Amino acid sequence: MQWYRKAADQGYAPAQVNLGALYAEGHGVSQDFGEALAWYQSCYQGYALAQFNLGVMCITGQGNLKGLCDGLCLVLPRGHSGR
Repeated sequence: MQWYRKAADQGYAPAQVNLGALYAEGHGVSQDFGEALAWYQSCYQGYALAQFNLGVMCITGQGNLKGLCDGLCLVLPRGHSGR
């Protein structure tokens, strides 16, 4: 956990997504959708896995995100983001 946190704090997108997933699932930490949302949003631009995970949170109603349409827009392919 501490290495994910160090890398995520330095802006490393894969660590930010992994940290978000740990909070979303409650693995090694207390489940916290707000914290998961914050980590996913920190690397949302240009990182497809973060976009997908945010979309899933929208569709399933986790965190403060709402709206099936918004969720589907994040999950459905919009082209290659390069990552």
